[in-house]
Amino acid sequence: MTNETRFLSVAEVVAEQERQLANYAGGLPGIRDEGQLKAAVELPAMTFGGEPLLKSPAAIASGYLTYLVRDHVFEQGNKRIGLASAIIFLAVNGHRVEASNEALTDLVMSMASVGDARESVEAFFDANIETCQPMSYEDASAWMHAAFAATFIELAK
Repeated sequence: MTNETRFLSVAEVVAEQERQLANYAGGLPGIRDEGQLKAAVELPAMTFGGEPLLKSPAAIASGYLTYLVRDHVFEQGNKRIGLASAIIFLAVNGHRVEASNEALTDLVMSMASVGDARESVEAFFDANIETCQPMSYEDASAWMHAAFAATFIELAK
């Protein structure tokens, strides 16, 4: 990734979490641990010696999904917000996820329940993204909800 990589902010992740709860079967609002939330959102952007730890768009997206789901930073909807953050990150940086709702649901459930490593999530994204024009955060969120509502409904069960 270049210096122009657009990472998500904590405020954007919280706003998307609220959208997820409003749109897909509700749930308890609230952040369980603000420190963990901040860490989970900032980890994909971390560097060491000036070099990013996660270098490709797929690797960074896998970081958002993995860290937000595993850290259980919200009261509810952690699987949904992890996936949403990954998809939105990719879209604002010029990559569109091209996968079925079933494949995305299976990815998230496997990572959450079986404990698939971040690297396997990265491989999934590597195989299932296409280049597109970068989108604004708002456009990326709207596109994601239109394209993958069935996934979020399934994850809300």
